[in-house]
Amino acid sequence: MPETRILSGTAEKIGVLAAVAGLDLTARRIDALKTSVEDMWLAAARVRAVDLGEVAPAVAFDPEWR
Repeated sequence: MPETRILSGTAEKIGVLAAVAGLDLTARRIDALKTSVEDMWLAAARVRAVDLGEVAPAVAFDPEWR
């Protein structure tokens, strides 16, 4: 299951990303963010699981200036 692979090591990934961004996060803050990030990945997995079949997009991009 791809979600498991993505979720593994989430706290460590958040720590690395915070360091790259120059943020000094406490372990407590990282744990709070870990929960939120895991929830977002699980929600995205539920959306990906929906079979849209031949549903047309609701919005189309028109690159022409008018």
